[in-house]
Amino acid sequence: MIKKLWSNKDVRVFVWTVFNAGITLAISFLSGLEGEQAVLVSALGIPFLNIITKFINTRYFGDL
Repeated sequence: MIKKLWSNKDVRVFVWTVFNAGITLAISFLSGLEGEQAVLVSALGIPFLNIITKFINTRYFGDL
């Protein structure tokens, strides 16, 4: 069942986006940022990580 879900590109994109959001939230929390600074890290971090993961997936795993 997991393989069937993972074969759907929309599911993979969703999972990677949620993972990237979790990473940026962890960075904001662990660095002690508050208010506008935490929002800025999240607002810039999520798209940046999405670009990096898309590059890695297309370059090294052949995921189009």
